Amino acid sequence: LLIGVAFGKFADIILSYVFHSYRPRFKFNLEVTKQLFKFGKWIGLAGIITFITRQGDAIMIGKLLTTYDLGLYSLALSLGTLPSTEISKVMGNVLFPFFSKIQNDLELLKSSFIRLFRVLYAFIIPALIGIFTLNNEIVYIVYGSKWTAMIPILNIVLIIAILRSFELIVNPLFLGIGKPKINTYILTIQSIIMFSLIVPLAKMFGVVGIALSVASSLLISQSILFFKIKHTIKLGFKGFFNIISLPIIASLIMFNIMHTLKSIFLITNPFILVLYIIFGIIIYFISIYLLDKVFGRKYYESWLWLKKNI
Repeated sequence: LLIGVAFGKFADIILSYVFHSYRPRFKFNLEVTKQLFKFGKWIGLAGIITFITRQGDAIMIGKLLTTYDLGLYSLALSLGTLPSTEISKVMGNVLFPFFSKIQNDLELLKSSFIRLFRVLYAFIIPALIGIFTLNNEIVYIVYGSKWTAMIPILNIVLIIAILRSFELIVNPLFLGIGKPKINTYILTIQSIIMFSLIVPLAKMFGVVGIALSVASSLLISQSILFFKIKHTIKLGFKGFFNIISLPIIASLIMFNIMHTLKSIFLITNPFILVLYIIFGIIIYFISIYLLDKVFGRKYYESWLWLKKNI
């Protein structure tokens, strides 16, 4: 595995020389070094805190609970955070340089953030609600009956996923406008809260308590991050609610229809499960399309803007 990772990084370097004419050259500049260190020290510290926080829950499960609990938690975390984390990570890689280019134009920064947030959450929200709708069937059919104990954990992990996706989208904005220490402060608060809660909650609720400690730390830290973003680009709670309202409504329509269908047509094998997933996707996109058409086609406009500018 390590050899594969190392070979992949080496291949990236070789291909970068093949596909681009730029050739880096070593040149030492003390002033530039100071600027980079001033900016980079916060990113480096944030990386360390992120590693400790992301691995801390699994380490505490290993110390306080059983390997079976660790397996339940790991599977629930990988399944529940997959859609939001992957979508946010892909966009996060391109948002930092994009925001850095427009950092001096507050109105453009705000309008761009709103469009990006609108499009990303139009995919993240239905994906998480879709997993919640079919959580029992997904776990039973994909993983087997012995893993059904992970369902309560999975439901909490879905909350973790929506909170973590907010962080992954907002962080590039603060990096882009030259304020990396905000991200580091938020991660520090998150880490302190999680490690303060993790032992008592684990003793009270077991592995579910571990998930609750992570969700609680994210809820508090992301609330602080929300007020930071509100102060920076002047986007309040009402503005955020307007951004995510239509995906929530369309996702609830999808949830109600699929929940009703499940009581009539049982999901008993992988083929039927896939059909339900496809049907849920169709319901959601029809719903969001019709709602968007009624309320000004803002999502369609944001999607076109995203394709053109990102």
